[in-house]
Amino acid sequence: MVSPYDVLMVDQDASDDEIESAYRERLKDVHPDQGGSAAEFRLVQSAYEEIQTGVAERGGATSDSLTCARCDSEIRNPATATYEEASDRIFCSDCVVETRCEVCETTLTLTADQYAEIDGTPVCESCGPAAQCSKCGTVFERDEAIRWERTGEILCPDCLIETNCARCGRALTLTADRFLALEGEPVCQSCTRSTIRCDMCGSVFDQEDAIRWERIDGVLCPDCVVETACVSCGTGLTLTEKRFADLDGSPVCAACAEDDDRTSADTGGSWWPYLVGVIVLGVGLALVYVSMQSGGISESATGELAGALLSPGLLYLLWRHSG
Repeated sequence: MVSPYDVLMVDQDASDDEIESAYRERLKDVHPDQGGSAAEFRLVQSAYEEIQTGVAERGGATSDSLTCARCDSEIRNPATATYEEASDRIFCSDCVVETRCEVCETTLTLTADQYAEIDGTPVCESCGPAAQCSKCGTVFERDEAIRWERTGEILCPDCLIETNCARCGRALTLTADRFLALEGEPVCQSCTRSTIRCDMCGSVFDQEDAIRWERIDGVLCPDCVVETACVSCGTGLTLTEKRFADLDGSPVCAACAEDDDRTSADTGGSWWPYLVGVIVLGVGLALVYVSMQSGGISESATGELAGALLSPGLLYLLWRHSG
């Protein structure tokens, strides 16, 4: 039981002017527009009326505290009570549910009975019986709404796709944008854990088929790797498909490639011996020509002279080429 004088925060022997002044101050403090509650505002008004009508006689008369209209429990702290203007009833905090409209997310205060009647899917008066899809924004009948448990969103039927795992065939329910992101090849969580993506072509394949490629510090699928052999010595080689294509299908192992580089370097760096051989041949041919023009020697002698002059140069060039 709460004394009306305690509600107005005055002594029981307070004068009428003091009671009037306290009443006005209390109304300002508990007014809903100033952060108070409708229930507490009513309680202050009721206390003042009781004092004024003489119901509360000085010396011990009391006023009943607020009672919840649903559970009949006593509301000792009026600030925690909720006043329903439509029915002119007051409810305790245990009989009130604070929630949000599922369409526009406006804050709603409902009684526990009202919340139970709408099956936990509150909608404000502005949104009415319709629902709005969180993905596409379409407004549709609420009985067709689907709550997406992963995000808590309300979706329309057009934003959900019933499909199957591309690997094991397990039934899946995906949002339309997720289905498009997977390019129409959804994979369930079980299969996702056993697959991996190729760092070269981007395809998804079984982890057990993965090939670790140290040169790029990545993982390749079998389709991006070619088993072949060196065209020079026949040594087995493992190349990426791109590398094999760059070599025009004629791969060479590292050892053979090094020998080819060494041979090319030797040949390119020893051109002067060939020049010497060519000079020797040139000098021999010139001497033979001069002798033939002068007529100083016979034809047989000319042949012997040509053989003597040209043979060293030819032999030298053949030796260098064979070496």
